[in-house]
Amino acid sequence: MHIRPALRVVLLSALAGVALPLARAEEPAKPADAAKTSESGKTHTVTRLGVKMTVPESWKSKETKSNVHLMQFSIPKGDGDKEDTEVNVWYFGLNGAGGINQNFQRWIDEFDPKDHKLKITTGKCPAGDYILMDISGTWNRPIGTPEGGLKIVRTTGREIAVGLKGRQGEYFFRLLGPETTVAANLDAFRTAVNADAKTEKDYKASSNVTAQKPVIEKPAATPKPAETKPAAGKTEPKK
Repeated sequence: MHIRPALRVVLLSALAGVALPLARAEEPAKPADAAKTSESGKTHTVTRLGVKMTVPESWKSKETKSNVHLMQFSIPKGDGDKEDTEVNVWYFGLNGAGGINQNFQRWIDEFDPKDHKLKITTGKCPAGDYILMDISGTWNRPIGTPEGGLKIVRTTGREIAVGLKGRQGEYFFRLLGPETTVAANLDAFRTAVNADAKTEKDYKASSNVTAQKPVIEKPAATPKPAETKPAAGKTEPKK
């Protein structure tokens, strides 16, 4: 298959940078040990399928088993953590797996609407416009199994998801895990995707990143039975 060359967009920052994919999503995923990793100081840079990302050296690169799952990093557990904290990078192609709205809604639906906290902001970075979702609370978290399947774990946690509108489609960066460990790694994650909280604004439906804001579905209210009144000129019989 002939792959047309594309412009590489590199996000530079003090701690980290990201280059968007040069190859299309159909390109087979390469094993993790084939990724070029260079360590320097407190960060290391991982290159895979045209994506270059510089992250803290404590984030360990893991092999992915899908050609749309570009990167996965495992973050050390904090005190008392039962579940893992990880960072994932996804690219579904120009028209694959829905847009930012559909994917954000799917991830919102994993959290219990009774107690979750949700904030959505929008911003700009050198690679394009993005939407950032910050959600926490009781979570039906899908976790991969060694066999390649998924299991659902009822827990509490937090997810930071960034949907980036790039020239070649939409890219998704997700930091997810127990709340305290996610909070401890949030600055490094923001730096890695060049998402500056100081320049972000509350997300509005008019954003040019996606057509509409994710909508949280609420249970429909049970209608009250209509009151019946006696017809005019008639009285109800006495009991």
